[in-house]
Amino acid sequence: MKKLFLLSLMAIFAITMSAQSVALEHEGASTIFYGGQSLAQAYAQAVDGDVLYLSGGSYGDLTVEKKLKIYGTGVNPNNTEVTGISQLATIYVNAAGTESHIEGIKANAIRLNSAENVTIRYCHVGEVEARLSHNLLMYNNIVWGAVRLGDTCRMDRATQLSTGCVISNNYIHNGLHRCRENTIKNNIFRRRGVGDDFNSYSFGLVATACVVENNIFTLSSGGYGGWYSGDNTMKKNITYLGSEVDNYCVGTGKDAEIFVDYDDDNFTFDKNYHLNEPTTYVGTDDTEVGLYGGLFPWNEDVMPSNPHIMSNTSGTKTNSEGKLLLNIKVSAQ
Repeated sequence: MKKLFLLSLMAIFAITMSAQSVALEHEGASTIFYGGQSLAQAYAQAVDGDVLYLSGGSYGDLTVEKKLKIYGTGVNPNNTEVTGISQLATIYVNAAGTESHIEGIKANAIRLNSAENVTIRYCHVGEVEARLSHNLLMYNNIVWGAVRLGDTCRMDRATQLSTGCVISNNYIHNGLHRCRENTIKNNIFRRRGVGDDFNSYSFGLVATACVVENNIFTLSSGGYGGWYSGDNTMKKNITYLGSEVDNYCVGTGKDAEIFVDYDDDNFTFDKNYHLNEPTTYVGTDDTEVGLYGGLFPWNEDVMPSNPHIMSNTSGTKTNSEGKLLLNIKVSAQ
């Protein structure tokens, strides 16, 4: 029944592809909203436990103060040629949005404030900030800015920290900061910038009292390819800082040797982030270090779990019998 509902929804989206739309699912029934206010209208009508499905388009900001699941069309341009990408400015999730789920969305920022047990996956985000938002689960995301699990102060002064979080199998370009008592596994950290020891913006990871395993810390020009941290469990990470017990220290300038095909500046879907020698760099769980090992192996297409329109060659007008020919190819994880 759930699959039939989603396939019917995809057909509606396909027919109205030129119109920005949001589908609200409530207790198995759907309501479709169209136009520039579609997200605001769908959200206003939603209640705890409902699901929002966004078509491609730009939606502005969204403040979540209900327990919702929010699905976009995905963030891989190679798989969204038909649907377009669901793009928001900033998503704010407050305390009443605890246990919400965000998937397949491109956003300038996601900001959590006292929202616990939130899941973020298969998203492409400018930056993520979580203040007092414990037990965040975040995996298979691309973050081209930073992830901050506390306020905007330096680590030695940070407050409003989020604990019990699992940050796993993500590509994080500008580092993970203000991190205390969290689990950090199988990420790629690509750090830019310079600064002193306490300047979080200088390091791929600034953390204390965390489990940090099976990650890859790369080194960019003028920056540090590692961490500033203390009292952590740090094992089987690939790093460039020199001799580190229980980690793989490969030295500087080795990015091209570690990965099959790596972009030195930023994440791109056309590159290959598999390891050249996966049997050499084995993690604490006996899977390979980096994106493709661990708890949540990298979803190659970063495609959301809801059915996705791959092609649409449907007719543009009805036939003599008043019927519209639909020819839609749908894929799902």
